[in-house]
Amino acid sequence: MEAREYAERKHIRLIGVDRPGIGSSTPFQYPNVLAFADDLETIADVLGINEMAVIGLSGGGPYALACAAAMPERLVVAGVLGGVAPTVGPEAISGGLMSLGSAIAPFMPVIGLPLRLAAVGLIQMIRPSGRAPWTCTAAYLR
Repeated sequence: MEAREYAERKHIRLIGVDRPGIGSSTPFQYPNVLAFADDLETIADVLGINEMAVIGLSGGGPYALACAAAMPERLVVAGVLGGVAPTVGPEAISGGLMSLGSAIAPFMPVIGLPLRLAAVGLIQMIRPSGRAPWTCTAAYLR
């Protein structure tokens, strides 16, 4: 609610888009996060948005960065808040939940959909009335 109130005071058009499998979105699986940018570009075209800023929160971070890479002429700024970190390669983080996530990653093709559905159900049960601000992936400024 704070973001909506701020946007209204500052005359900012704020549009929330849930990343795949989160909130009100379908569980559609893109071949990679970059493919999501085509859908965001279509949304912007339909709404007549030429320039925008995107903010990715948590798991929305990679999607925001992918959109920035795919549409540099349209995105004036991209931000990531509490973004996820790499779990493989030289920049991978280790320990805690990352170790658990890496251990179960091979099983995700089988258990991914049930886990997503359970997470969405849990979030819908515990979130306050109105849209949960942490699911916002895209925000248009100006």
